[in-house]
Amino acid sequence: MGGKMAQKLKTSKSQSVGPDSPIPDKLYFKIGEVAKLVGVQPHVLRYWEREVSSIKPGKTAANQRRYRRRDVELFRETKRLLYDEKFTLAGAKQQLLEYGATKVESPSGVSKSSASRDTQPTPREDDGKLSSRLENCENLLDKARSEVDAMLDLIR
Repeated sequence: MGGKMAQKLKTSKSQSVGPDSPIPDKLYFKIGEVAKLVGVQPHVLRYWEREVSSIKPGKTAANQRRYRRRDVELFRETKRLLYDEKFTLAGAKQQLLEYGATKVESPSGVSKSSASRDTQPTPREDDGKLSSRLENCENLLDKARSEVDAMLDLIR
């Protein structure tokens, strides 16, 4: 092989994309790219998309899926819950709902918010889901407050 061709092959192999690699800084991803970033086959992504209501890809004029960074993060979190934490799909969906599908696990294992510049709510998300999430958060906060009060009573 010529020098330039061999160099090109070496470069493309060293910049591989996989489930442990960082998510590239792009606005949109095709299903094949997302499958590589998550580490599952595209048909698995399509199935999870149908089952997890938080994942709503856009479509191109040619009716191809366009995923955003938030979708990739949700797919990775779904995979972590299913494969690592051994949740059922129903359990994983519940976990995603409880956390409002806004906290995702980074590859280093540190929780972070997925509210980045490309994850703004879309007009497709209805206000009912948002108010339900807010109510859920308020209930969790009330429960935490009462538990802290009970612990303070024990200390006193």
